[in-house]
Amino acid sequence: MNKELLQKIFSIPASSGDEGKMREFIKNYLDNFSIPYKEDGIGNIYQIDIPNKPLLNAHMDTVQDEVDERL
Repeated sequence: MNKELLQKIFSIPASSGDEGKMREFIKNYLDNFSIPYKEDGIGNIYQIDIPNKPLLNAHMDTVQDEVDERL
């Protein structure tokens, strides 16, 4: 697991309806590795045209804006 990449992803603010920074991060990451993708009119990023490769599907927005507190 790439912990640095995971930390970068978790540090990007992406509240529901405001996923622009996350979208740009993902597109730049895919471009850097020459991974082809498509983007639809509402900003979904996907690629389903690569035979014999798994499809990764995930939300780009975060669940909440508040900081979690340990009980």
